[in-house]
Amino acid sequence: MRVVVQRVWSASVTIDGMVKSSIGHEDDETDIDYLVKKTAALRIFNDEDGVMNRSVIDVDGEVIVVRQSRWDRGVRGRYEGLPC
Repeated sequence: MRVVVQRVWSASVTIDGMVKSSIGHEDDETDIDYLVKKTAALRIFNDEDGVMNRSVIDVDGEVIVVRQSRWDRGVRGRYEGLPC
């Protein structure tokens, strides 16, 4: 199983041409610190009973942080060789 947790600068849900919900703000250092601690503490790994009850810290794991492409400015990342 794979889980994707994504932080975005802004997002919206549009239904029939009308924006139903949206979010957006700029992060400050407090936001970033909170997100780092929250992500590291997510209990997404199984314990000895097979229950997702362990964090990446508990399993001495690693995290990859990938910068989001800037679609809003027409700049795309390079995705050659990646499965679609």
